[in-house]
This record gives sequence, structure tokens and C-alpha cells, in this order.
Amino acid sequence: MVNTAFSALVRRLLSDLAIEMVEFAMGYIPNFFLVGAPKCGTTSMFRWLCNHPSVGSSSLKEPHYFNSDMSNRSVVDWNLYLKTFSSCGKQQVAIGEASTWYLYSHVAITEIERRIDHPKYIVMTRDPADMAISLYDHNRRLLYEDKNTFAEAWQAQKAREGLTAVLANCPDPIYLQYFNACSLGSQLQRLISIVPTKRVLHVSLQDIKNNPELQCARVLQFLSLDDFGDYSFPRVNVARGVRSRHLQRFLASGHKLKKQFGIHKSLGLTKINDMPITGSAASLAGSELYQELHERFSEERRLLSFCVKQIGQ
Repeated sequence: MVNTAFSALVRRLLSDLAIEMVEFAMGYIPNFFLVGAPKCGTTSMFRWLCNHPSVGSSSLKEPHYFNSDMSNRSVVDWNLYLKTFSSCGKQQVAIGEASTWYLYSHVAITEIERRIDHPKYIVMTRDPADMAISLYDHNRRLLYEDKNTFAEAWQAQKAREGLTAVLANCPDPIYLQYFNACSLGSQLQRLISIVPTKRVLHVSLQDIKNNPELQCARVLQFLSLDDFGDYSFPRVNVARGVRSRHLQRFLASGHKLKKQFGIHKSLGLTKINDMPITGSAASLAGSELYQELHERFSEERRLLSFCVKQIGQ
């Protein structure tokens, strides 16, 4: 009986060792995640972090491997996921990725916790109403959204509920459910119900705007990284419009073809069709719709504030 139990233990240990050896060969395993939220400064934060010599990153900013309850995953195989970290080196002690829909996902955090030993999480948020408007602008530019105004898109949410697909170009129907996608209080509450708050760092977009040096220092301290003297926080992925939706459709079809050939790096072609837009939130300020947004998100805003205090940083 003892010999049988001992043999089983040895087999299990050898199996675990084999798995670890395969994982090491495939690539490094991430130990931090910038989990969202979309349109809250995550691209700027991740790009700034990747300038640090001790930070390694996935070759894809948003592999979305762990949110298996959504249809926007770029990588669905564990070994292929590890391969996205194959360029990392031993000198890089903080290794991470920035899949911004992990915070929304109902399964991603649990899956990360199951797969990875004590990872850290960075969460970026903003006012939920402003996020909803910014997300609409983003969706319009990428042809995920066909409604001409945010008011139309906001009103269309009920009709779109339960659909498995909305538009051919849209990666997941939740992208167009602006209230649910931007319910940041509920999402952060779910995160800290799974993960101890000592492994969670909250950074608001407004705090980044007000004092980028202080917020960058907080992030470095949280990840146990030395100050590398760079506080030039980049402003990227800002709200943009398109000059021609017809040209954008052509570019989008090229993007799909590029992904089919395994090319994930941007070629920069969409920039030729970009045009600046004035902030939608500013143009809606004072309107009945903006007042409706603030009232609808009032509980989420309260819950977000409560969760941030629970994190206590």
C-alpha cells in the first residue's frame, strides 16, 4: 500500500516536472496582468512599462487567452500562448500582458489563478459614463458599431441582448453592450472577491493625467521594479474617427487576411484613414443623455469607489 502511494507520488512529481520543462521550453510564464478596462489608458501604460529593461511582454498586447467565455481570443492554445513570451529573457523579472477584457470576463481571473502562481493585477479605470462614450467612438472607428450616434447605440442595447453576433466585424457582442461593458464597479468587485487585494493595483485614468510621475512610481513599486528614470507616459490609442468608412472596410478585410497568415503586428495602414475627432463626452456634457448616463452608472460609480478603498493603496 505504501509502495503504491509512493509510486503514485513519484509519477505525479515527474509529470509536474515534465510540464514545467515543456513550459520553460515554450516560453516564460507571465507574472502580472494589466486586465483592463478598455479605453482607460491601458495601451499607454503597457507601452510605457515595456520600455523598462526588467519588463518582458507578450508579442501580442492582447492575446485574450484566458477569457474563454468571449469570442475575441487571439490565442486559444496554452503552448502557443506561452510562445508569445518567447522573446523574454532572464533579466526580465516582470513579465506580463494586457488583455483588456479580462476584467469584464466572468472566467478569466479564475483561470489565471488556476494556471499561474500568485500573479499580480493592474486595473485601470475611468468614469464609466465617459468610458462608454469612448468605447463607442472606438467601436465606430473599427467598424464594430453601425449606429451613427452614441444615442442610437445606447438605445439599441436592449434589442441586441442575447445575440451571439451583432455585426460581422465585431469580435464579441459585449463590445456593444455599453452599460455592461463599462460596469467597472461590479467588475472590480468580482476581481477582489477572487484575488487578495495585496496583489491588485488600481490606477485611474484621471490620476494618470493629473500626476503621471506619481502613478508610474506606484506601478513600479507594485511590480518590485527599480526606477528607470522614464516618466514620459505616452498618449496613444486616443479617440479617432475615419475619413471614409468604405476605405475602412477595405482596410479591415486586409487586417483579417493578415491575421490568417499569422501576422499580428500592425502595418500602420489604418493611419492613412484616421482623422481626429473632438471628445464626444465634452459634446454631450449637459445633455439629457449625459444626465441619463450618469444616473444609470451611479451605483457602479459608488461600487467602484468602495472597491478602490478596499484595495487601499
